[in-house]
Parts: sequence; structure tokens; C-alpha cells
Amino acid sequence: MIKFKLKPFTRKHIYIILGIVFFTFLFLFINDIKININANRLIKENKVANELLKKLKLKEQQYNECLNLPFNDEEKPEELLNKEAEIKNYLNKYKTSIYLFNPQNNYSFKYNEDKIYYAASLRKMPLALYYYLKADEGIINLDEGIKYTSDYLYENSKGTKKHQLNSYIPIRSLLKYSIRYSDNSAYIMLLNHIGINNFISYLNSLGVKYLNISNNDFFGSTNVNDSMIYIKSLDEYFQTNTHNAMELQEHFINSILNYLAYDDIKAASKYGYADSYFHLNGIVYTKNPYYISILTTEGKNETVFKNINKIMNELNENYLLIKEETCKNKVFKK
Repeated sequence: MIKFKLKPFTRKHIYIILGIVFFTFLFLFINDIKININANRLIKENKVANELLKKLKLKEQQYNECLNLPFNDEEKPEELLNKEAEIKNYLNKYKTSIYLFNPQNNYSFKYNEDKIYYAASLRKMPLALYYYLKADEGIINLDEGIKYTSDYLYENSKGTKKHQLNSYIPIRSLLKYSIRYSDNSAYIMLLNHIGINNFISYLNSLGVKYLNISNNDFFGSTNVNDSMIYIKSLDEYFQTNTHNAMELQEHFINSILNYLAYDDIKAASKYGYADSYFHLNGIVYTKNPYYISILTTEGKNETVFKNINKIMNELNENYLLIKEETCKNKVFKK
């Protein structure tokens, strides 16, 4: 059997071991210092990054607030003033009043706003809204029927004419007819059912100024300021996204003589027409949606309305571009 003898440790061996231990600890110590330095650097860099992020978020908030705050007359850039003046000059050739409003940035443009017009079927817009609001409150049952009698045989009543006299037509159907087809019989049945005074009280609660509705005149008068109240109230209801709200919105989108819709752009619209009076109120669903009221005594002229709506859309888009550039300069170039 072979035996191994371990050599005794020499001083040299001890120095080698001590050296290894020393340099190991030295390496670990230096590495720890590097780690701490890097950690401190990362902490500082994170603090700087967080501060920059906070500043950026603040700038974005200020930018969005700037976009939502309309120019006052003194602040309006010359480019916008010139564009508005150009459009007003163009509109002078028409017998019309205009109110454009953008709900996202609160921009508004008015032309001949104080002129009073016969409302005609524009009044069907707030009546339909009133019914749906009362239905949501549980006061009205939209599936309840109203008796269709000979008292309600009015012209321009495409929907109700499909029903037999003395039959009961559901309120929901009458609302559809009054908006999609501008059915006069449906409107008057609904108006009598709810009560003219109740309807007038509702319009007064909205802040509507011109009414003149009576048993002798179911439509009365209006102007673009009153019309804009209807449109804003209607869109506020649409924004609830309830089943009833979406149903009502579809009626307006699919209404006849919807000259506010064009190409692939939808519009929730209602027209009013009597003799030379022809009007359109609605919400135009472009990428930058806007409300618009166009009241005229130009008769039922599709070209006139499409031309006016086109330049209003251009103004709406131009305003956004001008406002974006103004806010960028104001917020980010300080």
C-alpha cells in the first residue's frame, strides 16, 4: 500500500493563501463600490427621468387645456379671422343663418344668429328626446299604443298611413315615424298625448327662447341659438349609450333629406320644411365631430345645404389646425 505524505505548510504557502484571500476581498470590495456607484447613478437618472416625465405630463395637460379653451375675440389669430370673414362673405349670397359648434374644443361660429324662422319639423327633434327621457324615468311606456283616429289624418305622414284608422300605434313606432319620415300625424299624436303645455315647460327648462306653439300652430318659431340647444341636449343623451339612446340616434342617422351626411360621413340630422323655409339641425360625425344648425328661406335645395355644410366642415378643420399650432407654440416653446 502506497502512503502519501503531505508536505508541511511553508511560509511561502501561507503568503500565497493570504494573498488570494486579500485580493478576493479587494475584488469584492471594489465590485461593491462599483455596484453602489451604478445604483446611485440609476437612482439619479430615474429621478431625472421622473422629473422630465412629470414636466411632460404637465405640458400635455396644459396643451389639452389650451385646445379646449376657445380664442376670445382679441386672441384670434389673423389667419382664423380672415377665414371667418371669407366664409361670411360667401354666405351673404344665401338667405340663411348658421351656427357651428365643436363640442371637443368649444369653437363656435355664428352667422345671422338673431333672425327668427318658422320652425316647421325641427320641433320634432326635442319632442322625441322628451319622450325618451320620460321613458328612461319610467313615466312613459314606449310600447303603449295611441289611438290613430281621423283627427290625425295629416299630409306627409308616410309611417302612420300604413296603419288602419282606430288602431293603436305604439309610441315607439310613432317616434320612429316622426324622425325618420318626419311624419306629421305621428308628431301631432305624440304632442297631444304628452300635452302641449308639458312640452312647452320642457323647452323652457332647456332655455329655449322662441316657441309660439299652440293648438293652432304645432311648430312655432325658432332661431339657430334655440336649435343649438336641441342639438346639444340630444348629443348629451346619445352619450349615455343606453339602448334607448342608441335607438333614437339611429332614427336621426337614417332620417330622410339628411343633407348633412356625405361620402362615408354619417350625421344624426332632422330637417324642417314649410314653403320657402328649409332647415337642417344635426351632428356630423367626422373625425372631428361638430354640431350644426342651418336655417334658410332657400327652399328645399340640396346643393345649397351641401355647399354650406362643406365650408363649415372646412372651417371646423382649419380651426383645429390653427388652434393646435397656437397651443404648441404657447406650451412647448416657452
